Amino acid sequence: MTPLRRARGGSPDSGKKDGSIRADADPGDFLQLTGALWRAASGPEDRSPRMLALILDGLRTQPQR
Repeated sequence: MTPLRRARGGSPDSGKKDGSIRADADPGDFLQLTGALWRAASGPEDRSPRMLALILDGLRTQPQR
């Protein structure tokens, strides 16, 4: 299951348990962040795919620095 599916519903804690999404990720935060995607302009300047990629990248666990 992808981080998107985990955040959208199903089992939000499974991604935290298997380490594929951040421990502090919250489904409500994801939904609020992605709420702006429906307003993103479609067409040549469509930024929604890039915006979604940034959101999903932010959900993934990061290596310790």
